[in-house]
Amino acid sequence: MSSTLSHQDLLAHMEQDAQALTQAALGISRAIEEKNQETLNAALQVNLQIWAGIRVVMGVPDSPVAAETRENLLRLSQYVVKTSHELTQDLRESAAESLVNVNLQIAEGLLESIGRSGGATAAAAAKSE
Repeated sequence: MSSTLSHQDLLAHMEQDAQALTQAALGISRAIEEKNQETLNAALQVNLQIWAGIRVVMGVPDSPVAAETRENLLRLSQYVVKTSHELTQDLRESAAESLVNVNLQIAEGLLESIGRSGGATAAAAAKSE
C-alpha cells in the first residue's frame, strides 16, 4: 500500500469502512440475539479485519486525517481487539453490545466527515468556476 492517500481515495476508503462497520455491527447484533457463540466468533473475525484495515490507514504518516483523530481511532482499535478476544471465550452481552455501539458511532462519524468534506470540495469547485 502506498504511504500517500489522495483525498478522494481517503473518502472512498472511509465510506467503505463505514459500510463495513455497519454490517459487522449487524452481524454481532444477530449473534447476541441468537446467543450463538459460533456466529459471534465469525462476526468478531470480520470486525477485527475491518479494524485492522482502519489501523493501517490511520498509521499512514502523511494521512490527511487529524493526528488526534488518528490517535483516538488507534486507541479504540486496541479496545476492539481486546474486547473481541475476550468475547471469543465468553459471550457477554454487554461487551458485545459495546462493540456494536462503537462500530455504529464510528460509521456515523465517518459518514459525517465525508459529508463535510464533500461539501467543502463542492464549495471549492464552485468558487473556482
